Parts: sequence; C-alpha cells; structure tokens
Amino acid sequence: KRVKSFEHKYPSSVFLTEINQRLIEKETFAIGKPALPFSLRDTAGRTVQLADFKGKVVYLDFWASWCGPCIAEMTPAKKIKNHFKDQADLVFLYISLDKKESDWRKAIAKYQIGGTHLRDDITAKESAANTYDAGCIPSSFIIGRDNTFHAIQPPAPSKTDGKDLIKILEDAL
Repeated sequence: KRVKSFEHKYPSSVFLTEINQRLIEKETFAIGKPALPFSLRDTAGRTVQLADFKGKVVYLDFWASWCGPCIAEMTPAKKIKNHFKDQADLVFLYISLDKKESDWRKAIAKYQIGGTHLRDDITAKESAANTYDAGCIPSSFIIGRDNTFHAIQPPAPSKTDGKDLIKILEDAL
C-alpha cells in the first residue's frame, strides 16, 4: 500500500525502479518460496548442489575468513550443532566468499568449523552469494525439507545463547 501511495504521489521519482526491484527481491525471499538452486565445489573438489539435500533441513550460512562477525559466530554455532548432533536430517552448509582457497581451508581448520563446506566465487555470474543477495555477511537462511525457505536471516547462533535459532531449527525439523 505504501509503495502504491508513493507511486501515486511521485510518479516520476527516480527511486521507483529501485523500490520495485526491492519488492521483487522480497517476493523471491519469502517464507514458503522455493530456495534458489546453486552448484559449488566442496573441500574435496566435488560438485555439490542444494538439490542434493532435498528431504533435509539446511542451515545455509554465507561467511568468509576475513569477516570478524562471521568468525565470532562460529564458536556459538558449535553449541547449536551439538544440540542437533543426532539429527541426521539437518545439514549445516557453509558457503565461503573467500577469494583464496587457502584462506578458506585455514579458517575451517583453525576455527574447527563442522558441517559441509563450499566456496563461492562472487565475481562469477552464477554466484550463490549473488543469487541469495548475501553481499553483507554473515548471512543465513533455513531451508525446509521441501526445499522452500523456512527462515530468512534467522537469529544468529550467539543471540539468546542460541535458543531462538534452536527453536526455529526444531520447528523446521
């Protein structure tokens, strides 16, 4: 309603194109909408697709070794993973935006980041980070068993000692 009102008041506004683009993006990333497909390489060089995890709940986390807030969430995330350690149908999928493969691998080892690890090339046309509009990191999503968005930017693992994120993941399961 507010966009329509703005459009009516300011039909020649230079901001209308941007506003309408943002609305399209918001419709794409809505709860219940299909998650966007991607295909990336893991630490062993194998191609991994989001579709490989259909039937499972996926906690999708975009991060980088140079991102302080991303690294700060890795320790609290261990508590979340431990809470779900017996849950085989929950996948913690980390997509790194590191340019250097060596930086990515060192960070995984240094911070003992458990889960499935992929690396993205944000300069590529088919970049998963660009597809998911994950320009600001950390950026996360929860994808349900049916491959639809269950949560967009859920609470960080460090918030409320992880309780809010655990609740959302339990609801998804």
